[in-house]
Amino acid sequence: MEEIIQKTVELGVYEITPVFTDRTIVIENEKFNKKIERWRKVSSEAVKQ
Repeated sequence: MEEIIQKTVELGVYEITPVFTDRTIVIENEKFNKKIERWRKVSSEAVKQ
């Protein structure tokens, strides 16, 4: 997912929205919040390129 975020931001994508469906495996909120922070950091670094 990090590579997808990095490459799409480099291409100029403004917003990425994760999709949750009925068959999505739910993970703990705390872990998901850490992933969101990591994704923000990845996208921030990609913008600088």
